[in-house]
Amino acid sequence: MLLEKLGWRVSACSGFEDALDVVKKNMDDIAIVVCDIRLNGIDGFSTVESLHQEGLQVPVLYITGFASSSEQRLKPNENLLVKPFNLQQLEAALLELQV
Repeated sequence: MLLEKLGWRVSACSGFEDALDVVKKNMDDIAIVVCDIRLNGIDGFSTVESLHQEGLQVPVLYITGFASSSEQRLKPNENLLVKPFNLQQLEAALLELQV
């Protein structure tokens, strides 16, 4: 996983419910959320909004293959990375979020 190559400890989630569970159990250990915009059942923006409602207030890096209108939905402390991307582009997107 690219994040691990950059030295990050990663908790991969298989979906929305899994993400909520991970956040509830590890809230103090989470430094950033990396989330695909297109997910099964719920989109990435809705997922992150739910995580915020649980109290998680960390930077968010969205990943997408379809950048057209996604950038318009970004809030402060959020960034967007368009697929395909390489390790250097991922690192640059994280640095823009100052994490």
